[in-house]
Amino acid sequence: MEPVAVRGEHLALVRTRAVAESGFELVAFGIFETNDAGQLGAMVFFDEADLPSALAELDARYLAGEGAEHLDLLAAGAAFLDATRRDDFDAMRDLMAPDFAWVDHGLLGMGAGDREQFITTSGTRRAVSADGVRIMRSVEVDRNAVLAVVEVDADHRARQ
Repeated sequence: MEPVAVRGEHLALVRTRAVAESGFELVAFGIFETNDAGQLGAMVFFDEADLPSALAELDARYLAGEGAEHLDLLAAGAAFLDATRRDDFDAMRDLMAPDFAWVDHGLLGMGAGDREQFITTSGTRRAVSADGVRIMRSVEVDRNAVLAVVEVDADHRARQ
């Protein structure tokens, strides 16, 4: 099993691989959910080509359970990520406060600016970023702030 993403203390999405003696290989994504006693409470599996659905199910389970107390904040973040994935710049703008400010400290980061500069810069993202499925590896919430570790799985398209 290869960890793909976690949500809270009780949910994990993993990539599983089973190989029969005949050489037949089955690769799938599985969500494993535990209860407060550490017992396995649910397992849900998806075909390897259906990573986006597996991630959506993981997030839905998190929001229905541990993440419920942060639903407003996480729903706003999810709506923004959805608009970003669709390159829906009008929806992105609508989700951002008029006085929105951002700073990207990455080595090849986009710099810093206001809402309009972020929208403009986002328009060039597809031309300069990796193609693949965006995976939110982990999510941490503290009051009104969210830390999300996001990675583009460029290899996922090659496996489909």
